[in-house]
Order: sequence, then structure tokens, then C-alpha cells
Amino acid sequence: MKPEVLKVLTLQERILAMRLSEFELQGVALRVEVVWAAETIWFVPGDVQARALVSAGVARGRIWTAKELRCLASIPDLDDTYIATIAKVKTRFDACVITAGSLPPEKPAQTDQRPGRRDDGETPLHAAGDAR
Repeated sequence: MKPEVLKVLTLQERILAMRLSEFELQGVALRVEVVWAAETIWFVPGDVQARALVSAGVARGRIWTAKELRCLASIPDLDDTYIATIAKVKTRFDACVITAGSLPPEKPAQTDQRPGRRDDGETPLHAAGDAR
């Protein structure tokens, strides 16, 4: 192989082996092609690099900063399907990830056990004393 190719491969291997905090400090950008994405996605250290890419015509939704990746990684039980969905939404709305977190569990619906009450909490007309 040519020395230039080896140098590029070595750089890519180094980038892929980095922790996010190290990637943030290195100041390098990584452009990736993903099967489910219509366009390439960029991973950049921070907002400065993101703004530079936006100035060059890259939509902000296609750019992931280290901070955004950290937010994504903070979501518990995140699988490939969720990651792809979040990335598609980010791209579609040309959005930035601000924060990520779990929502509180949904409370089960309370049912009113009083006589004449339906499960939806409404009182049927005939039980409310209305004549039919």
C-alpha cells in the first residue's frame, strides 16, 4: 500500500479507538456513511467545527458534536433502532441535540370503582339520574 493510504487508515483507526473526551480535544472531524441515511453524517469535536461545516453548506442536522454524542450515550437501554430513529429525526428537522433523559414511567389509568362509573371516569347518563 502507498504511504498516504496507510497514514489515512492509521488516522481512521486512531479516531475510532478514541474516547469521546479525547476526540473532543483532537480537533478532527469524521464523515461517515450509514446504510439507513440518505446523506453522510459528520462527527465533530464541538460547536466551532459544526458552525464551520454549516457555513460550508452542510445541514446542521447531519452534524453530531461530541456533546450530542455524549447525550445520546447517556440514554439507558439505547439500541440501534432508537439511535437510527433519533438520527433520522435530527436530520429531518435539521436539529441539534440539547439534552437527553428518560421520562418518568407512565402511571396506570386510575379507575373509579364507585357504582355507576365507567372505566373512563365518566358517569353514564342513566346513572346520573337523567331520565331516558
